[in-house]
Amino acid sequence: MGRGFAFWHSSDKKKQTQTTPTVKASVKDFVGSTDLPRVEMPAMVRLPNRSHSHSAHGVVGNTVVGIGGIGVGSTKSILSRINHPPLDYDKPFSNYEGETRRRVLIVGAGFAGLSAAIACVRQGFETIVLERSAGLSPHGDAISIGPNAAKIWERWGLGDEMWDRSAQGTAWHFMDGQGRHLRDEDLRSYREKYGGPLLQGHRAQFLGALGTECRFLGVQIRLSCEVVEYFDEEMAPAVRTKEGEIIEADVILVADGVNSMAKQLLSLRGIGNCDSKLCLDPKYSIYRAAMKSKAMAADPYLAHLLDGCARTWIGEDWHAMITPMDKNRQIAFYVSRKQNSTNASLNWRDHKPVSEALEGAKNWDPVLVAAIGKFQTCLNWSLPCRPTNLTQNWISQGGCICLIGDAGHGMTPTSFQGGSTAIEDGASLAVILSLAGEHSWSVPLALRVYGELRQNRVAEIVQMGWEQRVAWHSYPTTRDPKHLKLLATKYYPHDAELHAITQFEMVARTIEPRFRVEGKAFSATLKRTGLEGKSSVPSQNASATPTFF
Repeated sequence: MGRGFAFWHSSDKKKQTQTTPTVKASVKDFVGSTDLPRVEMPAMVRLPNRSHSHSAHGVVGNTVVGIGGIGVGSTKSILSRINHPPLDYDKPFSNYEGETRRRVLIVGAGFAGLSAAIACVRQGFETIVLERSAGLSPHGDAISIGPNAAKIWERWGLGDEMWDRSAQGTAWHFMDGQGRHLRDEDLRSYREKYGGPLLQGHRAQFLGALGTECRFLGVQIRLSCEVVEYFDEEMAPAVRTKEGEIIEADVILVADGVNSMAKQLLSLRGIGNCDSKLCLDPKYSIYRAAMKSKAMAADPYLAHLLDGCARTWIGEDWHAMITPMDKNRQIAFYVSRKQNSTNASLNWRDHKPVSEALEGAKNWDPVLVAAIGKFQTCLNWSLPCRPTNLTQNWISQGGCICLIGDAGHGMTPTSFQGGSTAIEDGASLAVILSLAGEHSWSVPLALRVYGELRQNRVAEIVQMGWEQRVAWHSYPTTRDPKHLKLLATKYYPHDAELHAITQFEMVARTIEPRFRVEGKAFSATLKRTGLEGKSSVPSQNASATPTFF
């Protein structure tokens, strides 16, 4: 497949235009409010060559991509960013308005996909996101973003917004199944210890903030765009959409989730090293739900749960968690226990009566039972089987298609790192692609380095998630204090962008000994990440030997 494939459907060629139409875009597209002024935004035009307009901000064809209904920040902050978009490209977008570099195509608009999009556009890449659904997902409930990912968001300028949407708790309390205190995890010390906070929040709100950031930075987000075929050609990867459109790129990052269709489509092209179909655990699942906290706040028996602090109850072969979100305006629960999980699913619309989650809860803490009873319905969510191969291949035979996030490494909730590692994936990949340069062989080399740098860490975290559940569920029998430890804290100090910058060349030279990072590329990448001048960043090529963790 050559470069003849361009970014438009063949039947639309007669409709091409060199003009830039104007789209009326309401702030309602961001926050669902009708009391805000309207602004004019230029629309993206798909031209018959590789060039494109940087004047568009998240416009798809003539449709403005909105995040309405889930709320991504205060009206004041949203208006401020619309009236004063991030046009200071010198910090760190030094060449943002200049000729773009590679075209990066991302399939999926979850944490991995949107984080990769933000990181790639910060490095000056033309970035396109294809999402099969009609909008950024409003589904989901609580998610923990560890300091290892929160520090990246802060570097991207999203720290205040994400913190504003989090629980802002000071502690994580652990109790036994009857509610007796076991231990506390002090969250106030996390910034000093790990370089960032722990963010407990709502999945949809965090995703909404990432989607809005993509819009401001000029990422094309194409909704209702399902990929049905991948062309794994060396130097010219492409996808075919359900509508028959061929979209070509220099590199394709597949972030289509734990039930990855791409893994099945690419199973004969080197992806996976095992059965490409998702294996689900027949013994364990989790009941989960989220709701507004008004009913909880009105109940004197339960109102103390809205103090920003996460709480985990640990019983014999079960555990449960309740956490506030969004500065206590919302609250979520989940229960994980051993059971026959044949009625579990990965369908966000497959609601179950909350009574199912409380089966066998006769001897549970009455506070926990009463709190769960406030929810009307819940999901019985399937969990992946324990992987037999922790170092699956994420890169296709053609060398230019790569799985990221849950598509490459699904995790159990007890890892508390699923979203965080997805963010790390996107952040590190953008740095690696930037350092690899613009040669014809740069993308295959970059993806191989990415695999080398990420797989050991990710494999350890996947394994840790299983070990955490075993430790907690065995505590009532062993009473070993070590079984109460939060194992994820081991992975909090990591900085994925910094690690990629300091280790890239040494790892690349284990693959291609003649390779050298150009000094200009090294300096520009540092600047674009916001790490330039940081005391933790060594001079170019300071590492004597590569480290893979």
